[in-house]
Amino acid sequence: MNKTYLNKGLKPSFYFWQNKEKKEIDIIVERGKDVFPFEVKVAQTKNSHFFDNLKYWQKLHATPPELLSVIYGGNENFKTSHGNFISWQNIAQYIEKL
Repeated sequence: MNKTYLNKGLKPSFYFWQNKEKKEIDIIVERGKDVFPFEVKVAQTKNSHFFDNLKYWQKLHATPPELLSVIYGGNENFKTSHGNFISWQNIAQYIEKL
């Protein structure tokens, strides 16, 4: 992710977020006024529970589902009603489109 930004001459703005109840978001990317939260999972299969912390974030920040993403160990990008599954292999292309 960092390399993708640097190759475009952009300064990456990546953050980690955690609250007092230990709810966390693994990666938060800021692009101008837009904020894109990501959870990272090593599993190669998709599981709707991967979106649990993203749903919590969504309630706090009114983030639309299309901006919520899970980076996972599988090979395909996949959209759901909860958000996006992004293959670790495709993360650079996904970030370029933000």
